[in-house]
Formats: sequence, structure tokens, C-alpha cells
Amino acid sequence: MDEIRTLPGEGWGIALRRFGEGPTVTLCLHGFLEDGDSFAALAEALPGHCLLAPDMPFHGQSSWSTANPLSPDTLIDALLQCPELQQGPFGLLGYSMGGKVALSIFQRIPDRISHLLLVAPDGLRPSPVHLFFTHTWLGDRILWCSLTNPGWLYPLLTLLRQCKMMNESQHRFVLSYLQDVPMRERVYRIWTTLRYFQPSPRQVQALIRQYPIPVRLIFGRYDRLCPVALGQRFLQPIAGQVELQVFETGHLLLRDKHAQQLAKAFPALPTN
Repeated sequence: MDEIRTLPGEGWGIALRRFGEGPTVTLCLHGFLEDGDSFAALAEALPGHCLLAPDMPFHGQSSWSTANPLSPDTLIDALLQCPELQQGPFGLLGYSMGGKVALSIFQRIPDRISHLLLVAPDGLRPSPVHLFFTHTWLGDRILWCSLTNPGWLYPLLTLLRQCKMMNESQHRFVLSYLQDVPMRERVYRIWTTLRYFQPSPRQVQALIRQYPIPVRLIFGRYDRLCPVALGQRFLQPIAGQVELQVFETGHLLLRDKHAQQLAKAFPALPTN
């Protein structure tokens, strides 16, 4: 990592890591409970590229003391103060949770984006359940009460798994957070603070048709959290305009061992 700086706001500060230097700049959005340092191995595999990786609220070194949620427009305004993003079009890479952040940014400033890489991304389909819990008073109260007193959720989760409405990976994923009190509160803060990052897949598909930039979807063949089928369905209306790549792994595509393979998805550096 070459530098870490803070993008200041009223009651908050977004930590931003910069890796490398070069003419190709990519804004990298991390996954749930990770941070910008998740892209360190990828940066080493991309000499001549500049990667900018912010820590989202309640992640990494960012601070968040306001009760207000973060809006995509506020995040974009803060990020565009970076000199690296003022020099011309830049790319977006979104991993897992960062996928819906990247899509939300692309949806608002598609003319500023040079390439779009979505790695096991969230956000390719609407989530009515997530909208209910984060955009309604009743849903918010149910979410808060469930996370502060989750005992009643355990038999419900078992039933959902038995009825095959939740797979084994998803079941373990939820249980791992419910069993840790500080983590339950952190999950609630993350969900509610990022509630406005809800991209519209149809609008994104329309923008991909309108803006002929390189777009790549990358999935793990054995990923049960963000399965390949999500990408395949998303691609159907825009076949031929987006490249789908499948790695022989699960959800953890930012591990060091995948860095070289993932680096090949980036556009080639310009030649003089």
C-alpha cells in the first residue's frame, strides 16, 4: 500500500487506500466485514495500475458517528475529490457487498466509468426482504429486536434450511453473526447505514447497452452465497455485451492465490 488518507464528512470519515501508480485507475469496493486492504494482493499483480480502495462505514479504519445513512451521491461526491479520479474516466471493481456499491455508482455516473468488474457481486437482483428491513419502520424494528434478542430466530433458520429456502452455506453465514453480540450490532449498523445502495438491475442493463465499456462478471463455480446462476440470469438481456468468467473456487475470490487470475480481467494498459 502506497498511501492511506481520509475523506472527511460531517460526523464521518472514509479511509481510502491507494495502491500503485499508473494511467489506469480503478476504484475497488470491498465485501462485507472486509476493508480496502483486501485488494493488496491484487494490486501486486497489477503493476502500472492505480487502485483506490475505500473502507465503507463500520469497516476498516473509517469512522461513522452520525445517525444518518450514507447515500450513493454523498459517497460519490467525497470520492470525486480524489485527484486520481479527476484525471479522466476510471474503472469500478465491486466484490460481494461492494458489488451493489459499484453498481450504485455506475448507475449515477456511467459517463465517468471506463470499465466495470463485478466479482461475486451482490446487487444483481432486487431484494424485497432487504428493502423491507431497511426501508420500513416495521422492518427496522423487527431487525433490531431480532439482532438484540435472536433466540426465536434459530428454529426459524433451521426450518428455512429444512425447507430448502436457505442453503447450508447461507445458514452457517447467518449463524456465525447471530452468535456474537457486538457483531450483531455491527451488522445492524452496516445494513441501515448502507440502506440506499440498492441498484436497479434493469437500469444497469440499459446503461451497459448505452455505454460500450468492458464489463466482466466473475464468479466462483462453488459459491453458494452469490451463485453463478445470478450472473447468468443478469446477462440474458445483454448477451454479448458482458463477459462471464467462472473460477474453480467458492466465494473468496480475493484470496492471494486468485490474484494473478483476477488481474487478467483488467483492461490492458495503454501503449504509447
